[in-house]
This record gives sequence, C-alpha cells and structure tokens, in this order.
Amino acid sequence: MASPAGPVFTLQGKITAGALLAGVLLALWMESFSPKPGPSAGSAPGPGTETCERVVCLSPALVEIVFDMGAGRRVAGVPDFLFGPPAARSLPRVGGAFNPNLERILSLQPDFLLFQGRSAKVRAFALRHGIPFPDPPLELDTLEDLFGAYWRLGLLFRIPERAEEAAHRLRSSLARTAAKGFSAGPPVPVFLALGHREGTLAGIYTATDKTFLGEIARVAGGAGVFASAPGTWPQVSLESVQAREPEVILDFHPGEAVREEALLEDWKEALPGLPAVREKRVYILTQKFLLMPGPRAAETAEVLFRLLHPADRKKLGEGKEGHGKNKERSRGSRR
Repeated sequence: MASPAGPVFTLQGKITAGALLAGVLLALWMESFSPKPGPSAGSAPGPGTETCERVVCLSPALVEIVFDMGAGRRVAGVPDFLFGPPAARSLPRVGGAFNPNLERILSLQPDFLLFQGRSAKVRAFALRHGIPFPDPPLELDTLEDLFGAYWRLGLLFRIPERAEEAAHRLRSSLARTAAKGFSAGPPVPVFLALGHREGTLAGIYTATDKTFLGEIARVAGGAGVFASAPGTWPQVSLESVQAREPEVILDFHPGEAVREEALLEDWKEALPGLPAVREKRVYILTQKFLLMPGPRAAETAEVLFRLLHPADRKKLGEGKEGHGKNKERSRGSRR
C-alpha cells in the first residue's frame, strides 16, 4: 500500500512537503487576524440597542471600512482628507480628529461619532453633547486591529454577516498575495522608509512588524530589515540601514507631490554601496492609500509584491516596469 505521503512528492514535481507546510502556516497566520468574540476583540462601539442612521466619521480609513461593508448610506459626514470611496466624496466635510469642525458636526445631528484612536478633544466634545462614540477606542495599528474594526462596526450597524463577508474578501485577497509571496522564494530584505525629505536622509523612520505596514510587507513576501526593532515606528540611522543591507528600499510619500529623481539621487549619494541602490531597486511610492489600514490593504500588498518580486511578476505576465518612471500598475519609481 502506498504511503499517504507518496503523492505529495510526485504530483508533477510541484507540490512538496515544504510547500504544504508553508500553506498550512499561511492559513493559520491569516486566520490569526480573524477577531474572536471576547475581550480581545472589544465590545461593539454602539449606543445600546439603537440603530445608527446618522454617523459622522472623522477617520478616512473608517469611512472606507463602513462603505466596504455596505453601510455607506448611514454616513452623514466625512473627514476633510478623504481619498475614497467615490460615493463618500460628496458628503459634508467635518475636519478630522485633530481639527474637527465642531459646529458642522452638530449641524449634522449625528447619532454616533466615529473616530480612530484616542482623541481627547473629540471625546470631550462627544461627552458634552451626549453623542455616543467608540469605547473602547477603535485602533487601526495592525491587521488584527483592522479585522477587529470590521467585527465591531458590523455589530454597531447591526449587519454582522455583511461585515464578515467584507472582512472575508479582504482576508482572502491578502492570503492570495501572501501565497504568491511564499512561492516566489525567500523573503526579500526590505527597508521601509518614511519621512524622507529631499536633499537629506536624516530623520528617516521605518516600520516594525508591530505595525500595519510592516505586516503588509510580510504578506507581500518581504522581510523588513528592522522588523524586530523596538517600538513601532522607530527613527533609524544611515549606519544601521547600511549594516542591514536591504535588497529593496520602499520610500513612502503617500499623496505627496515629490521630485522622484531628486529623492533617488539622495539614496545614490548617501549609500552607493547598498544592494538596493547598487541594483537600482529603490522605489518612490506616492499612492495616497498605501499607509491607510482599510479595504485597500490588499491593493497595497499587491503593489509591494510586484516591487519585491519583479522576476515573479514577469513570469505571471504582468509586464516590466521601467527605470525612474511611475507606472499605472504599481506607480512605484525605480531607478
């Protein structure tokens, strides 16, 4: 009788025990982002048993999540800096968590005030006017937080099934990208750069694996060179970047009008011997949504995957990317 493990090693030579193990680990890893009812997931941020029909939202990410789960008609006001969805752009603007237009908010007569994190000013305003708000706060620092927000908002809007469907779509998209990342080869050492100002690389920050961005890089098949550094968004020196020898640098400037060639020249002048610089694998990323934890997290993961695994991208028929130009598909710069 053939061993049960036999076919694993003979199926067109493509399936191996290691690949199956990677698939199992991938499934378990993605499942870990599914919030479970209980204290860790947080209670529903809702006003008792009432139905929320006029919600003012001060977080662009939360607006996108609410629309993604099909509750957009209940949003009465949105923050100033809103990138999408299109249906939300015509709604009244109410500032943001740090600069709320309190008079405008009151004029919209909300029955719930939805904001991200701990804004003392907004919280005091809501308490003063008797407007319910998330308690405990809604955080979006990690993928676990993101899926927890879907779960809690599904309870708030009394549509848990639709919220879970939306979360499942996002989880499945991320899993597909992660599977491609696993099959593309070993994780690519990558430096996630933030805070780069033209003319200097002083004051550069990065993201560890304790952040949404760090986890997305991992989904895309990258290994952040500062993944295990203390904290979440540490400031790092050029010497420490040099010592870690990243093969790819992703330089984030979401929504900024930048001179890409000048930014790339900064890297070339400061760290000419770095593998990423030497191999012309420094990318300037300007898409507005890249640092926003929401339904477009899967799109962010795909952008990063294409840049981290260009050979795999070519094999999949997704085309080449030119040097030093923004392309429609990835919109990352390469030099």
